[in-house]
Amino acid sequence: MEQYNFSLDQGSTFSMSLSYKDPANNVLSLRGISARMQFRSTLSTSSKLLEISTDDMNQMWVSPAGDTLNIKIPHTLTAMLPPSVTVYDIEVMFPNGNVIKMLKGVCRVIGEVTR
Repeated sequence: MEQYNFSLDQGSTFSMSLSYKDPANNVLSLRGISARMQFRSTLSTSSKLLEISTDDMNQMWVSPAGDTLNIKIPHTLTAMLPPSVTVYDIEVMFPNGNVIKMLKGVCRVIGEVTR
C-alpha cells in the first residue's frame, strides 16, 4: 500500500485520479471493483468524518478504460470537514473477492475563510 499525504481546502471541490500498479509497474485493471474512502480524526477513532464510495458515481468512479479510479469530493462535503489533520485510506474490493488498501495517509484540511 502506498502512502500519500495531501491538503484540501475546506469548502472547495477536491479531485484526484489513481492507478493501481503491480510490482513490475504494470497498470492493473480496475473494472468491476467497488471502492470507498474514509476520513477519520485519528486511526483509533470509530466515527468517520467523511466517507465516499463507488456507490455514488458522482464522487468515485472507474474510468471507461478501466485503468483509473477517479475521486471527486464536492464542496458541500469538504465544508463539513473541520480544519485539522485527519487520516484517510482508500479500500478497493475486486470482483474475485480480494480487498486491498490502495492508498493511505494524512490529509490536512485547511480552514475556509470565505463562507
